[in-house]
Amino acid sequence: QASLDTASPTTLGNDGAISQTSTRLSPYLRWGLLSPRKAYHAGVRKRDLLWRDWSHVCYRLVDPLRKSEPVLPQLDWSCRSSNDGNNINKEDLHNDDDFKFLAWCMGRTGAHMVDASMRQLWVTGWMPRQMRLLSAACLAEGMGVDWRRGRDWFAHTLIDHDPAINELMWQNAGFCGVDPFYRKLRWEANIDDDEYSDDDNGGFAESSGQRR
Repeated sequence: QASLDTASPTTLGNDGAISQTSTRLSPYLRWGLLSPRKAYHAGVRKRDLLWRDWSHVCYRLVDPLRKSEPVLPQLDWSCRSSNDGNNINKEDLHNDDDFKFLAWCMGRTGAHMVDASMRQLWVTGWMPRQMRLLSAACLAEGMGVDWRRGRDWFAHTLIDHDPAINELMWQNAGFCGVDPFYRKLRWEANIDDDEYSDDDNGGFAESSGQRR
C-alpha cells in the first residue's frame, strides 16, 4: 500500500519514464499484487497498460513468439554489421559477440544512458521501459549482437520479467518481430513530447553514478 500511496502520476515501471519519478509498479502488476485498474488509478498511463495487453494478445495468437522463434525469419540477423546477404558465418562472429555482449551486460559500452541502465538492472533487477528499449537497440542494432542473448539476459535479471513482453520487445529490437504490423496504432492521444527530456536523461545517468 505504501508503494501506491507514494506513486507519482507518471508511467508504469515496465513502460516508464527515464526520470526517477517512475511509479516502479511493474513488479506488483507482473506478479498479481496489483490489478491493471488499480495501477491506472495509481498514475500508470493507459498506453502502458495497453502495451502490456497487446503483448499478451500477440504472445497468445502468434505461434513463433511462444516458441521463441522470429515472427519474420527472413529478417533475422538483419542487424549484423557483417551481413553479406544470406552468407553469415556465425561461428566467426562468436568471439567478438562475447566481448561486446559482456561489455553491454557490465555497463561498459561507452554510452552513458545504456551503461547507467545496465548497471541499475544488475543492482536492482529493474529499469524503466524506455531504457530497456534503448539498451535493446544498443545491443542488437548498434553492436550487432544476436537479440536472443539480450532477451535471455533480461529474463535472467528482471524482477518483473514477463515472457510475452520480453519476447515481443527483443524481436522488435532485432527487426524480426511484430513491430511492422502495429506501427499505426495509437495507444492514446496527446502524448507528451517532453516526457523524456534531456534534463531527465542527464540526471538519470549522473544519479546512477555512471558519468566519469
